Order: sequence, then structure tokens, then C-alpha cells
Amino acid sequence: MKFTAKIVTILIIVFCGNLFPQKKAEVDFLLKQISKKYDKNTLFTTSTVDKTVRSTTLDTNYVITELSTEHLVSEILGNSKNDIDPQIIALVELKIPNQFTPTNNIKVNSNLGKYITVEFSISKLAELINNNDVKSISIGNKGYPELDESIKKIGVDKARQDFFYTGKGVIVGIIDKGIDIENDDFKNEDGTSRILYFWDQVDTWNPTDIVGQLPNSFTYGTEWNANEINNGDCVHQDINGHGTHVAGVAAGNGRATSNNQPSGTYVGIAPKADLIVVNHSSNNSQSFAFTLVDAIMWIDEKATELGKPWVINISMGWGGPRDGTSRLEEACSLAIATSTGKGKIVVKSAGNSGYSSQKPEKKIHCSGIGGESDAVSKTLTVQTQTNNNSETIWLEYFYSASNYYSVFIGTPSGRIVGPFSEDNGTGEPGYGLVTTDGLIGIHNEHFDETFTDPYHSSDDITSDKYIVITLQDITYDDTLYSIADGDWKIYMDGNMVYDKPWDGYIHSVNLNNNANTPGYCYFDDASYDNTKLITEPGNAFNIITVGSFNSKNSFVDISGTTRDFSQDYPMEQISSFSSPGPTRDGRDKPDIYAPGALVASSLSSSFPITIDNTYFLEQDDRHYNLSGTSMAAPHVTGAIALLLEQSVFLKKNWGYIEILNLLNQSKTSQGYLDIYGALKINHISNPCSPLIIKKEKQINGTTQPKLEVTNKGVTNNEK
Repeated sequence: MKFTAKIVTILIIVFCGNLFPQKKAEVDFLLKQISKKYDKNTLFTTSTVDKTVRSTTLDTNYVITELSTEHLVSEILGNSKNDIDPQIIALVELKIPNQFTPTNNIKVNSNLGKYITVEFSISKLAELINNNDVKSISIGNKGYPELDESIKKIGVDKARQDFFYTGKGVIVGIIDKGIDIENDDFKNEDGTSRILYFWDQVDTWNPTDIVGQLPNSFTYGTEWNANEINNGDCVHQDINGHGTHVAGVAAGNGRATSNNQPSGTYVGIAPKADLIVVNHSSNNSQSFAFTLVDAIMWIDEKATELGKPWVINISMGWGGPRDGTSRLEEACSLAIATSTGKGKIVVKSAGNSGYSSQKPEKKIHCSGIGGESDAVSKTLTVQTQTNNNSETIWLEYFYSASNYYSVFIGTPSGRIVGPFSEDNGTGEPGYGLVTTDGLIGIHNEHFDETFTDPYHSSDDITSDKYIVITLQDITYDDTLYSIADGDWKIYMDGNMVYDKPWDGYIHSVNLNNNANTPGYCYFDDASYDNTKLITEPGNAFNIITVGSFNSKNSFVDISGTTRDFSQDYPMEQISSFSSPGPTRDGRDKPDIYAPGALVASSLSSSFPITIDNTYFLEQDDRHYNLSGTSMAAPHVTGAIALLLEQSVFLKKNWGYIEILNLLNQSKTSQGYLDIYGALKINHISNPCSPLIIKKEKQINGTTQPKLEVTNKGVTNNEK
């Protein structure tokens, strides 16, 4: 007998049963409509599946089932179980720029012309889908964080001594996982907060609250101003600690201390800058990529009101085509370009996907170029640990529009699935094959005909083609078919003359990583390519992307023990974890490198200290060592704050181009940040520098001091 099984997530069915008054058939219809306008980022889900069977005529060797195309909904509902009708933040591409009429049910936040960000409840999704102004709808994926001695390596100490810039009058924006609002590193000497505004995007606003309000121009989250923060009304806690650490690197003033240690030891790059902070995600929920666009626009709005230039740090990353043309990267570029403030610079961490022998799971990229008679194969090594019907592997491949490739897979058991040429796949769009090696989905430029390509704009900035491959556990006919362990072969077969390589990425893996011995999935040594790994939106055309180098490989912890990591972090070398470039379209990235290994910075008071992580504590018990490009990026963010302060003093209006030129002119031969060199290029005497007694003069027989405003190394002193 021949069957097709439609797979719908249990979560969707159960939740929708509580959510909507419609019958199940009506819910199914809604989900079908979703599939007509969804981002390729939302094509597949890792949710548990249920079996609903209907008959059809198919190949007798396989059962074709529908892959879980409700990722768009299930990820939202899965993290909003206690919300009767959860809210969605989506990026909408308009058929005609600036032509969209908001309704009571669909509210516009950011308007970028071609794109808008909107908020709506899940029950109103069909209304948005059926809006004639809408070309496509995208919900982003989850974003991942990318994280004393470092200041010496990049010339901060010398710059402070000679130039006296501190970031005063500049806004440092932090978009991250929150911040420890009560941390002394973010307070002035009088105890008032340096955080002028804080937007908690994931806080559910309650109109009956006495304090806190919706941010102007936006429809979700809670905004807190400096008065409310100083009054203790904001109760946000940074349990993750990542955002606090990042903010401390960029702009901490080092006031926090204990254990009889002197304050001022761990001072950030721009210790007198003002802070505007966005909590982009909570610790237990999905971080939707397109709220990033709103965060940029909101910081610009606040900085413009204050009349101050701004620089924003983003130490988080997403997958995608990595060539500047994804919806996320294009929307971020437009948000920056359409901002009205001064400076308008966004700094992004490169990502932590660089390979080292200790981290085989970092081998997430392969590439190749294939001829008409020679298919190129790459080996994907998979090891699962438990068969519980929830494991998923998602791969994505990109190749030039001028090329024609077929794709097929060899399973560990020797089965061949495919080949599938362009516009073909395993069944209808979104369907896969149930095999003894698990559920296999392959789609080569094979999507619903009403679907709009999310990675490229309609004016054909680029025309790359896209392949999605998924491997999933599945229970079918009361039998569990799990992803097979062993080597999987992915073949790319060039059908016509080729001119550019293709690139394949492991987009996401769920192999029960909470198990004592987690599963793994990576390309083998002969297959992986340790290039083109910059995470999004770091490939955007007007964002400064930062990689990591090792400026420190040992420290004395809180117990007085010297911790040595010299084997992991050889000095003055690019960190092995740092994602290498270039972008997929061949542009040089990262733009610059900064310290990212064992960076000591502000510790959130809410961060749980355990036996396992105590030894990363510094002796003052208020600062903590972390490694990652997340830590490298805020070094550059702080440096740019100093340059923007210099720009104001020089009565200039430096932006992305001018700042990037200064960084490029001054960076070392290895590409490392040199703040001193960057400030020196345009340095003249700073009126904020202290008065220095230089000469003595006799007046009425009495020796009098003569004051001369001076800076070391400056010849045109003001007197």
C-alpha cells in the first residue's frame, strides 16, 4: 500500500486548539496559507511531529511526508505557551515602497520604504497574508551570542595619556541580552546611572503598570528612562551576563570592585560615554532577528533627540547566505542609511565559527565547483545519542544563478536519494522521504510558486539559487525512524558550464545536546572549508565587522591561582574561534580585529556563579573573563565612540566611511585595532585636556605660574 503522511507539529495542533475557535480544518487552512508567504529561514522546524495519513499514488520504495513548514508559527508558540494570543514581530516586504495602511490588528514599527516591521497577534496572521500591499513576510531565526590587558594591546592606555578622549557626549548603543542596570561600572560618581534609556523588547507591557511605557513609535516591550532607572523602578536582570560584559568592554568605567581591590582596574574603552541599551532577547525565548531593525531605529531616535552621535554594538549572529543580500542584512543596511542621527555606525561581531582541532563541530561549511561529468561529494559525519523523535539537521546550499546543479544524497546505509535538478525535490515543496535512515528532505530551488525569495531583492542584486536539505527523526506507522549515524554523502552535480563555486552550510543542529554525551554533526576533514563564515548581519555593506585576536592567555583568578590558556590562545595570533571571511560574494571581512580571548569585563550581579565557572572570576569578584568575537566587537565600538568625540571637537560629522577609513589607516599590518593611531591622524589640542603648568614668570618681584593648555606631542599649543 502507498501512503503520504502530512506532518503537523503536535505543538501547533494542541496550541491552536486553545487559541482559535475555528475547527481543525480551518486551522489547517490557515497554516497552508502561511506556507505561501514565508521566509526560507522558516521552512523547517525541529518540533515533534504527529502522523496524519492520506492515500496517494507514489513511488513504492518510499513514503512521502510533509516536512514541518509551520516553523514560522511553532517557534513562536513554543516559546509563548502561557500567552493566549502571542504577538509576532515580522519583516514585511511591500509591493510598492511606503505603501501600506496599518490597521488596528497590524501595527507598523519601523518603515524602511521597501520593508516595514510590523507587530500583530498570531490570530491575525491571515489578515496580513491576504493584504494586497504585502509581497512577502519574514520571521527571523534565533540569534546567538558571540563574546585589563586588552587595552594595552590596542593603544588605549597611551591614547588616554596623550589625547584625553573618553567618549563623553557620545551614545554607545548596546543591542544584546540585557544589562545589569545596578552595576557600578555603569554609574557616575554621584551614583546616577549612565544608562539614559533601556528598551526591554521582550517585556510584556501592562497598561496598568505605574512605571515603564511603550517606546515611542513602537508597539511592544517596555521603555525605561534615566529617571525611572535611578528611582529603582526598572527591575530587569541580566541573568545571562553577556550584555553586561559586552557593555563593560565598550563603556564600563571600572567603578565596580570588592575584596579590597582598587577600582579603576577594569575600565572600558569609552568610560564616559552615555549608554542606550536594548534587551533583544530573553534567556528562555526566541530572539526574532527583525526586532534588531527596530532596535537600531529606536536608538537613532533617542540619540537624535539628545543631539549626540551614536555607535551601536551587536554581538549576536544569525545564519543565511552571508553575502549582504538576505532580508536581515538588507533591512539593517536600510535602517542605518535611513537613520537621521549623527555618526550612525553599527559594529558587529564576526562570529565564533572558526575551526580548531578541539572543536570539530565548528566544521560547518563546505564548498566546491562541479563539472558536467563529475559530481562533487562532501561527507557529513553524524553521531546521535538518543532516538527520541526530535532530532533534526538542517543544511542550506547556495549556488550562482548562471549555474545548473543537481543534488543527491548517499545515506550511511548506502541508499541514494535523488538526484534533484533545479525546481525539483522530494515530493511537493516542503515534503520529504521516510526511509530507514530517517526523514530526508531535499529541495533545489523548489518552493511554493507564490513564495518570494527571502535572500535577494526583487531588483536582482544577486540571483543565487538555494537548496534546503533536512534530516529528521520521524515516527511513521508507529515506527520510529531516526537519523542514521555515520557518514552522509552530499553530491553536487554540475549540469552546465559553471563559473562560481557553491557553498554549503550546516544551518542548525538539534541532536539532544543536553545529553551527558551530546551528539554531533560536521563535515569531515576532506570536505570542510574554513572560510566565508561571517555571521549575519556582519556581511551587510555598511556595518563594521570585527574578528578576534589573542591579547591575553593567562590570568590570576579570585582564589589567587594562575590560569594558563597559552595552548588555546597563542599570543598575538588571530583567535581560532574567530569566524573567517571573506563574504560569500568575495568582499574582505572582517574589517578589523580586536582582543577577544580572555577579556575581563563587567560581571552581572544576576549571573549564576558555579563551581565550574568560578575560576574565570577576577580577584575583585566583580569582573569576569569571557572569550569570543562578542568581546572583540565592543573594543571597536568603544574606539569609535572616542573617534566620534574627536569628530565633535573638530566640528566634523564623521560617519561610516570616514570612521572605517581611520580604522583602516591606523590598524596594524596584521589588521589589529590601534586606537592610538586612529586618534592621532586628526589630533589637535583637546580643550578638555588638563591645564599643565609649563613656565614661571616674575610679576612685581613675585614668581607667578603661567598656565598653558597643552597635550603631549602637540606643537600648536593653545595659550
